[in-house]
Amino acid sequence: MNAILELLKLALVGLVSGLFSYYLSARKHRHEKWWELRVTAYQELIAALSDLHYYFESQFRSELSQRNISEEKEKELKVLWEKAYHKVRKAADAGAFLFSTEAEMALNTFIRGQNKHYDTSYEWLDGRCADAMKCLDALVSCSKADLRLERSFLMEYIMGYIKRLHQIADKPGSR
Repeated sequence: MNAILELLKLALVGLVSGLFSYYLSARKHRHEKWWELRVTAYQELIAALSDLHYYFESQFRSELSQRNISEEKEKELKVLWEKAYHKVRKAADAGAFLFSTEAEMALNTFIRGQNKHYDTSYEWLDGRCADAMKCLDALVSCSKADLRLERSFLMEYIMGYIKRLHQIADKPGSR
């Protein structure tokens, strides 16, 4: 009877530890998938904004130099515009679901910027080029903050210990 009770205890411990490890691994898996989804979203959005900046800059330089863009280059730029603008617009609609509040605000500012009034096409192209660059810079800095990997408790403890060792070593007379 005692042996059966011990076997039941072992089985219960095994079951509890198995369920706990399943919970931890499932939680880690969900966190990693969510992080990967956000990385992909930021990558695609940054690439799209870079394409939009290139589009506006190419058009602005063409207007500034008063040269016509070749028909082939014009088609290439139009395709670039259509793909990139729709990605940015969709990302702005997704907003806080995938991106931080700061990134969402930068995207919305960029999208609203298309409704600004400009007197000439030069001003419009220059303004949109500047808006795209500003939004791109904001998104790159937001992505660095949003996608930073969190440190574990153990890593924080080790880093604190190393910092204390450096403080002790830097004190005068400690060498």
